[in-house]
Amino acid sequence: EGVIAVKPQPKPGWTVKTETAPYAAAYQIHGKEVSEGVVEVTWEGGPLPDDMFDEFALTMKLPDDKETMMIFFPVTQTCEEGAISWDEFPAPGVDPHSLAHPAPALMLHHGEGHEHHH
Repeated sequence: EGVIAVKPQPKPGWTVKTETAPYAAAYQIHGKEVSEGVVEVTWEGGPLPDDMFDEFALTMKLPDDKETMMIFFPVTQTCEEGAISWDEFPAPGVDPHSLAHPAPALMLHHGEGHEHHH
């Protein structure tokens, strides 16, 4: 919760789909109140051989409250042999590397600064 204004980057040869839903709270973006938006992004295409990698980019607005220190992004990776859900969240004090399928995470460092405007 708190990740808003998600915009996926198109990728040649891939189809991008988004799912929208109401947010748990309303947010202000560029002076407008926003109460729903993209909550899931799916890229389909490929194939992407196992010995190669690619990047799937998106932009988003992150929480600006001082309490949020880590945001997890559950991911389902679909391959020719099946799917793997990278969706495990570590309990407080648990090393995420000890989990079998940890969700990708983004650590936030709240510092003094100003909001970016376009």
